[in-house]
Amino acid sequence: MEWSLRSALLCTVFLPALLFSQKSLTGKWEGAIQIAGQELTILVDFQNDSTATIDIPQQSAKGLKLTNVRFQDPVVHFELPAGPGLAVFDGRIKEDVVTGEFTQAGMKGTFELKRGEAIRVQSFDEAPIQFRPILGTWNGAINIMGQSLAILVHFKSVANELKATIDIPPQNAYGLNLKDVRYESPKIRFELPAGPGLAVFDGELKDESIVGSFTQAGMTGTFSLTRGQPLEEEKAVEEPPPYKEEEVTFSNDTLKFAGTLTIPSKPGHHPAVVMITGSGPQNRDEELFGFKPFKIIADHFTRNGIAVLRYDDRGVGGSGGSTMQSTTSDFADDVIAAVKYLQSRTDINPKQIGLCGHSEGGLVAPLASNRYEDIAYIILMSGPGVDGSQILLAQSELILRADSTSEPAIAEALELNKKIYAAIREGKDIGVYREEIRAALRKELDQMNPEQRKSITDADQYLKMRLEAQMRQVESPWFRFFVNYNPAPALTQVKCPILALFGELDLQVPAELNKEAMERALKNGSTKDYTFKVFPKTNHLFLSATTGSPREYVSLKKDFVQGFLETMSDWIAKRVTIVR
Repeated sequence: MEWSLRSALLCTVFLPALLFSQKSLTGKWEGAIQIAGQELTILVDFQNDSTATIDIPQQSAKGLKLTNVRFQDPVVHFELPAGPGLAVFDGRIKEDVVTGEFTQAGMKGTFELKRGEAIRVQSFDEAPIQFRPILGTWNGAINIMGQSLAILVHFKSVANELKATIDIPPQNAYGLNLKDVRYESPKIRFELPAGPGLAVFDGELKDESIVGSFTQAGMTGTFSLTRGQPLEEEKAVEEPPPYKEEEVTFSNDTLKFAGTLTIPSKPGHHPAVVMITGSGPQNRDEELFGFKPFKIIADHFTRNGIAVLRYDDRGVGGSGGSTMQSTTSDFADDVIAAVKYLQSRTDINPKQIGLCGHSEGGLVAPLASNRYEDIAYIILMSGPGVDGSQILLAQSELILRADSTSEPAIAEALELNKKIYAAIREGKDIGVYREEIRAALRKELDQMNPEQRKSITDADQYLKMRLEAQMRQVESPWFRFFVNYNPAPALTQVKCPILALFGELDLQVPAELNKEAMERALKNGSTKDYTFKVFPKTNHLFLSATTGSPREYVSLKKDFVQGFLETMSDWIAKRVTIVR
């Protein structure tokens, strides 16, 4: 139930001077968007002056088609249809640089693109002598909180400046631009602006190794690098999965949804599950920091005879619509459309289709079941049992405390949140709290440690963007519905079997609070077949954790806790007919 700003690839092309004299955009350009004090790398490939694609490496997005591409020297314009809203680039070209304004969903920033010699990587012999000892690729790992995170760092010289990018394969992040790259033998330093806070690497070059300290968001660890690409492990040839996989589409009224359906290979009418993501725009794998929980669950279920449909949320990937302009109730109708699609297929048992919802998906599943009687069973993974305002208040308090926030600061944050949620419940204008929200954001900025603060280049712009983003969120249809919604009535009306799973260290949907409320509702409800299980030392994603804080996500091993997958598949198998 956490929001995250995830944002990476590097491409360099030397374009001959002839292109510039022709006043054409054709070619590959590299640059960045600056917004809310943060930087997002972009790569734009103009096939001609009216056709182009964009890569956003930090978001693992590649080859996205740009629309309304226009060039009338010196004006450059292009647009990117995206989940949060249409992204619009308006710029002007001067020599080999395009600069201009970037706008999306009411937020404004700037962008810059360069091509040609300005981004060409110099050869070893062309690079300044002092850079040469570290040029090239280095591989190694970050070691933090008992975990090891593989990384590759690529040092290069561009226009006599030392530059670098980092790959973090376990997070599926490649080509992230590093900042403040400095090498004064033997000292080396570089920084990575990232969602949880500025990551700082301070090390020394000794022989063919770089070792040093790593800090991010108050956490400290170490890192080490050795020259060259990592040695490739000898791997057995991966066999194709023992099931069928299809790219499918279905519709809810005028909205089209795109997804993946995995089906056991044996002929017959198979039981099935529809996966339902948590809050915020999520892709079909519910991907976060390289972890793809829904893909892993789908693989396990399908290997055990259960078909799985997982699909992109509204406004994500191949699906239409907008997540934040919709509500939990709307998502329930999307799920029903997915179930009806499965019922139309000859390889699915139409009477044995269930739902598996994570986090907010645990609100959606009972609602869908109430509206459509053909739901055969429900699995709730970290599903809420209390209303949204209680969830958010408990979540804020627990996460702030786990992150060592002072008690006065926690009390102050909770008091403001309570006033906002009360205003939403009473249908009042939240705008009256605008200045209080601004003051809270200013205080948060002032209390940042120096390393975190360094990643914010324009404090006023950062505050303005954060304020507007917060106001848009609390005023959105999704947020207003979520704060007011109490899941108890829908839970009491569910007629099919329910399996409810919780993580002991979940700080986003706290296990004790929500399990007790859910049990009260089900005891007075229609179904008598319900099962609860709490997994020890486990967080909101059902990963083994130390504190449960979302700040841990980046460093945790991306494997479900032992027995989690089997608990679900065994429970389903007792309530459906598996084709043998």
